[in-house]
Amino acid sequence: QNLMYLAAGKVIEKVSGQSWESFLKERIYNPLGMYETFAKYEMVKDKENKADAHIDFEGETIRIDQLIADEIGPAGSMWSSINDMGKWIQFLLNNGIHEGDTLISSKNFKELFKPQQIIPANEFYPTQKLTKPHWTTYGLGWFQHDYRGKMVQFHTGSLPGMVAIAGLIPEENIGVYVMGNLDHVELRHAIMYTVFDLFMDGKITRDWSAEFKELYSQKIETEKPIRIAGTKPSLPISNILGKYKHPQYGIIEITKINNGVRFNLNNTVKGTLSHWHYDTYQIAFDVKAYGKAMVNFRLNAEAKVSYIEVFGERFDSIRP
Repeated sequence: QNLMYLAAGKVIEKVSGQSWESFLKERIYNPLGMYETFAKYEMVKDKENKADAHIDFEGETIRIDQLIADEIGPAGSMWSSINDMGKWIQFLLNNGIHEGDTLISSKNFKELFKPQQIIPANEFYPTQKLTKPHWTTYGLGWFQHDYRGKMVQFHTGSLPGMVAIAGLIPEENIGVYVMGNLDHVELRHAIMYTVFDLFMDGKITRDWSAEFKELYSQKIETEKPIRIAGTKPSLPISNILGKYKHPQYGIIEITKINNGVRFNLNNTVKGTLSHWHYDTYQIAFDVKAYGKAMVNFRLNAEAKVSYIEVFGERFDSIRP
């Protein structure tokens, strides 16, 4: 739902007459003393004390260039410190009150954590297979479920090479924030539930790290694409070249350069195509952090490419 966070940022700008960055700084950062929190990379790029992004590539941990997320600002461009995030977590546990000042009205604050949408268990985080909640919902920016009879509010954040998680059990006055600079390291979930157990029991009762590692290892294995050997594409390479358009995500161009077939999304995400099976090709992205993805070429009754499917979205052919 990152697009909805972008929409929320636009609403803030429309109603307040300010940029969403200046609005947050005026209403949240400064009142809470969060002076190490910034909404744009431009504000931190020259700082020495900042984390670098890393990925696990073929068994080796390597540093990658930082993805600049300013264009999706409200959905994930914030830079901060664990000290500042501690202030934010404490503010949430204090019901929107800081040093006696109410920054968020009681009515609006209650709405923040109120379930807004039911999420089927099979569409929730894989962690539910181990935490075994009775219900799973989504609030205003919070995944929600019951854990040991208490209501948990949490949300993750992920960019290539960077991860985070914020978790709360307001009823127990427990809050935790985890940052990491290794791509999709799900240790964040393990730390969160370990903290919950530690504060509720006074001791660590489960090895969440080992359990989640096994869970996500199995998930990775089951999600690996299955390849059917001995198949051929329906069309020659020349017939899949062209441009494909999505109303929100822009244009993908498939071109042939020398002996390779190239994938180009908005001149930002690029890679090389290789035949996988039937009319499915695999993209090996130029930026290693992006890994690989599948693109399916869908034909019409005239045996021409009507559209392609990639990233779970449909891009329609705009070839002449």
